[in-house]
Amino acid sequence: MQNFQCPDNDLECDGYVRIANERIAKNRSLIRITNYNPMSMKQDGRWLDILRAFKDFQVIGLNGTCTRAKLGQEYTVKSHKHFEVIEWGCLTRELSNCKCGVAIALSKKRFPRNCWRQIHCPIKKMAGRMGAVRIKKGNLDICFIVFYAHVEPETGPKREVQKINSKKCYDELEKFIASLPERCTPIIMTDGNAHVGLNGEGVYRPNTEYGEYDAQRINYNGELLESLCRRQHLTMENTFWNIGPSYYSATSTSLSLIHI
Repeated sequence: MQNFQCPDNDLECDGYVRIANERIAKNRSLIRITNYNPMSMKQDGRWLDILRAFKDFQVIGLNGTCTRAKLGQEYTVKSHKHFEVIEWGCLTRELSNCKCGVAIALSKKRFPRNCWRQIHCPIKKMAGRMGAVRIKKGNLDICFIVFYAHVEPETGPKREVQKINSKKCYDELEKFIASLPERCTPIIMTDGNAHVGLNGEGVYRPNTEYGEYDAQRINYNGELLESLCRRQHLTMENTFWNIGPSYYSATSTSLSLIHI
């Protein structure tokens, strides 16, 4: 998701679609951002594989690393060949579980550590669901936020509790966004488990929060995401471009659950 007012129009959120080389050459100020759920980063060589696959991007958001938080450390910073990786591990808490864990990888060349101004950690019971880093470089003031939402509440007796927990996470995210100064542009990379675009009757509703591509019948998480965007004047950037689904199930079902 991207705020409408971007400093100097130097932001490009292109999801998984690579920009043609000639277009990059014409505009060196583009920031190439992607967001991905690796399901787990515990396997040997997994970080190397991910960073190599997204080597042409300057910012990589990761949701679902399954990395546990280290004792006494709210986040860790690791240096790789071309990237610095800030990782927020998960804990077994009210709003977190072992499938959580988020990370942001920043290009060393584009965003070296001397332009990092703030690293934000969520409340402990949300450990592994959110993290953020604020960047100030020249006249650029951006806060990259990674947010891993709860799964869509299931039907049955647990549904109301799950809805309450999902709402708590979105409330914390909005509280942080609201705390940023007006000059700072928040960019959220989220696996929101959210369906947006179509109302309950399956009809597309044009608005400023999302575009027409990969529209799906809205679910509860979609309602939370749409409501957040409306109140904070954000837009789901990747829904305005035909970049294709972001999730494929074992039964070949394709969905767009990940947003920038």
